[in-house]
Amino acid sequence: MSLFFGIMIMLLAVVPAQMLFQRFPKVPLAFYQIGIGLLLSFFPLYSDFEFPPEVFLLVVISTLMFSDSRKINLGEFSYSLRPTLSLAINLVIMSILIVGALAHFITPALTWFGGFMLAAILSPTDAVAYKSITAAVELPAGVDSALENESLLNDASGLVAFNLAAATLATGHFSVVQGVGNFLYVFIGGIVMGFLLGWVFMFSRRLMITHEMNINAVIVPYILAVPYIIYFVAEELGMSGILAVVAAGLLRTWEQKNWQLTTARIQDATFSIENIISEVLNGLVFVILGINLPKIIRQSFDVHVHFGLLLLIALSLYLTLGILRFIWFYFRMVKINESPNDNHLINSLLASVNGVHGTVTLMMALSIPTTLKSVPTNLRAAIILITVMVIMLSMLIPIFITPLLLPTMDKKILEDSEKFWNQMVDDMLISVRDSELDPYIKNYVTPILVTQRRLLGMNQKKLNSLYRQTLKIEKQATDELIKAGKISKQVATFHSDVVVRDVLNQPLRPWNALIYWIKVLISSHSRVESTESQREIERAIIEDEVYLPIMNFLNQRDSTHKQVEINTLARIYSTRHDEVISEEMINIERYHVLQLFKQEMDYMREMYLNEEITLQQSRTFMYDISLQQTIYIKRHFSE
Repeated sequence: MSLFFGIMIMLLAVVPAQMLFQRFPKVPLAFYQIGIGLLLSFFPLYSDFEFPPEVFLLVVISTLMFSDSRKINLGEFSYSLRPTLSLAINLVIMSILIVGALAHFITPALTWFGGFMLAAILSPTDAVAYKSITAAVELPAGVDSALENESLLNDASGLVAFNLAAATLATGHFSVVQGVGNFLYVFIGGIVMGFLLGWVFMFSRRLMITHEMNINAVIVPYILAVPYIIYFVAEELGMSGILAVVAAGLLRTWEQKNWQLTTARIQDATFSIENIISEVLNGLVFVILGINLPKIIRQSFDVHVHFGLLLLIALSLYLTLGILRFIWFYFRMVKINESPNDNHLINSLLASVNGVHGTVTLMMALSIPTTLKSVPTNLRAAIILITVMVIMLSMLIPIFITPLLLPTMDKKILEDSEKFWNQMVDDMLISVRDSELDPYIKNYVTPILVTQRRLLGMNQKKLNSLYRQTLKIEKQATDELIKAGKISKQVATFHSDVVVRDVLNQPLRPWNALIYWIKVLISSHSRVESTESQREIERAIIEDEVYLPIMNFLNQRDSTHKQVEINTLARIYSTRHDEVISEEMINIERYHVLQLFKQEMDYMREMYLNEEITLQQSRTFMYDISLQQTIYIKRHFSE
């Protein structure tokens, strides 16, 4: 049970980290997650908490690698396959040889193969860490693509080399032929196995789709289980589970290009769930790193490891890795796609600085066998602490160096993006206002358009004051209808309570909410003695009398539609109005909302053609509009 609660709290720790990042975005998200993990480490629940490296690789890394490989552009990946392999294999091997020799030279207690093992641990870059650290900058496309593709494959190279070095230290024997053969079996075998299993799963998934299996109960869980199964099978056969998962993910990327629009529901459900899982696991990776930090430091002090000396060693190894990467890029041992305007020196520096290490590196260090005679306890603790230092250096240094080489994302661009978006909403509102649409349709689409603006804080007292004024308009009309015998008092109260509930459901302070809900429970609904059909007829009569006067009152109070309280109340009354009108009228209203989404798409395209916004901004805007349209359709057109 403690393991369950421990994992759940770690998953929830991602939430406050994200909130802090949104409030203070200059610090990379990864550091907030590490900080939250560091705080959790002081709780008794995590004093002896362990996440076995093999379980971590299976449960977390396999899923993230599968998800990341699904997002790769296959055309660019195939074009850059040779450079990617050069980084993932040639550079890793060279790093292991040079850094391993340096580690042995500056740490005589570390044997040659002990040095190679440490170098193998430090050689892989981490896709998750790289994306988190570079989120605030826009690297040249060629550099970004090369680093991202590299991080997908070089984990496997590092793991193979690490296992080979550990096995040599355990047995005392090493064979070049056997080592090369083992490397090829693990590396190439992992890729082949991933493609084979990926094809099997792809074929069976198509059968499920053809036979119209239940999406939520069968197809989506099946797709989510794929990376775990592929990783497990490959590892059991002694191959690289990571490479197998990446290969299967690339195969799925190819398959997605051939998916028909008839599978839209499957794609939407799968991608939404995968993205959520990926975001949470990305955060979990760094929370685990933060939880492990105090324990690693304590263990190093327990065996009397010299902290300052290890920091110098870690800095030396990190700089050596960075210099090797710079040489590899600058002297074009790996060719990346560069535009004529790119500065090759700057690109080489960026590629060397942003080779970020992460938790795969840490998990390899933690998985060093405690039974190795040539790696005593104090040396093992030193290797783990050096690894942590190199990871932290690789995450900290890009934060300071990269902005000097490239400007960070211009704050003005972000502000302009919000300005252009609000301009679009304002112009759409003016278009609706000046159109010849039916007033009922105008009053329906206007509050929906306003919700496209960024959410602002709402004043509950102001909302309640507005409601009392609209209630007065409604009561005057319903009193007349009651006198005329057209409706009953019970139906009038019932109809009014619909708005009361929604007003009370708006954000409130906890104590105010408690008071309001006590009032609701005490007054509750008036019992309506008429039949349901009669009640709905009377409600329609009320709406005919009160809806337009109330909406006109609200529109006159805020013609620009920028007061959140007025728009909230207008949306509440509009929603109640939909409860009593015909299905045909509802469909007409929703059709006009869809038409507005199309107009917004055209609006943004026109802004791009007029060079008012950049291509990237136009794509971002169109994606947001499309996403909002999708949410609207799901909410109002679902079966």
